[in-house]
Amino acid sequence: MAAVNLQWWRKWTVVLGGIAGLQLLVQVINAITGWLLVRVLPPSEYALFTLASSIQASLSVMSDLGLSVAFISVGGAVWQDPRQLGSVYNAVLDKRKSLAVIAVVVGFPAGWWLLVHNGASGWYAAALLLTMLTCLRIVPLGLVNAGALRLHQRFRPVQTAELGAALVRFGVSALVALPSACVALVAAAGTAFSQIFFTRRVAHVSASLVEVSVPPSSDHQLAVSGVVRSLTLPALFHGFQGQITTWILGLGGQEIAVASLGALMRFAVLFTLAGVVINQVVAPAVARCRSTAELRSKVFKAVGGYLVYSVLVIFGATLLAPWALWLLGPTYEGLREELLLMMVSLAAGGLTSLVWIIVSSRQWIADNWVSIPLTIGAQVGMAFHLPLGTVSGILVFSALSAVPPLCWYLYLGVRGYRAFRLAET
Repeated sequence: MAAVNLQWWRKWTVVLGGIAGLQLLVQVINAITGWLLVRVLPPSEYALFTLASSIQASLSVMSDLGLSVAFISVGGAVWQDPRQLGSVYNAVLDKRKSLAVIAVVVGFPAGWWLLVHNGASGWYAAALLLTMLTCLRIVPLGLVNAGALRLHQRFRPVQTAELGAALVRFGVSALVALPSACVALVAAAGTAFSQIFFTRRVAHVSASLVEVSVPPSSDHQLAVSGVVRSLTLPALFHGFQGQITTWILGLGGQEIAVASLGALMRFAVLFTLAGVVINQVVAPAVARCRSTAELRSKVFKAVGGYLVYSVLVIFGATLLAPWALWLLGPTYEGLREELLLMMVSLAAGGLTSLVWIIVSSRQWIADNWVSIPLTIGAQVGMAFHLPLGTVSGILVFSALSAVPPLCWYLYLGVRGYRAFRLAET
């Protein structure tokens, strides 16, 4: 038994070390790109970049609505059969097309108004939105192909694509580093077109694992649609929750506060690294579990590892705050307290996301909608007591907003695990 455990530890040390190493390189490149833009763009222009990024994230949420979860959870049951997985693959892509149309119709007018309200010209706002439309067309195929690779534990091709895209983003940003908001448009366009090239590589690798010519079966269409119906409201709500802090400041026209929040978000790369490991390793591993002992072991290791990592990052941010803020430039050097609050907020949000990924990968999502009124109730209460016109108030608001859904997802996980254990016996 000791030899088996040693072999397991060696295998996953190599796997996780390789993933973490490549992801560290990807995130370093992305961080350098972000810090380049922070230093080059004036606060008013960087505020537009931050708002455009939040709109893009919201459109992505609206065109997904749980489809990424559906592919992992439904595909996790048939991942060893290329034809069955191909059926799930096409069921997900078909559903994405209709959701993308809805996202454009609903999201573009609101996004255009928010950009114009914060100083963008009408034509420039429209140009940014058209760039986002390109991303909506390109990114979904790469996400589904990457999901197929992760189910088969083929992590390297996915990371190669991400590394290539990061290098393109950096190259484009460095070549067009002009002190105006045009950087936001050109860098976004470079990102979109880099996805075209590198997702083709992922698609090519996935072809040996998924028979993409297989039409979606009615059973898989129903299963995918069922997951989407269950997750639509929570996906919309919690997806927009990630952008609500930016929107609160943006609706108030506080461009300096928006720029400061966007600058501090550059340190999110520290938690993005953990998030990539969770999505690439934890989600498919949990979906494949067929025994309570295996599931319990993987969940404890994932949650324990994340908590240790979060504590180290928060401690490091406290210790190295002056040097970290120096990277952002003199405009943001006074945000020491806000940096610590940002790290706590990111850690809380990441823990909530981790628990949700575990629960949703097992399809223990019944009654997940309860997290919505719990979160809204907490936020309404906080709105009367927190200074939401300041960056520090917004960050406290964001961190505490993660607590109600975290508690509810923990309950769903315990309930689902008990049912799984009873079924096993």
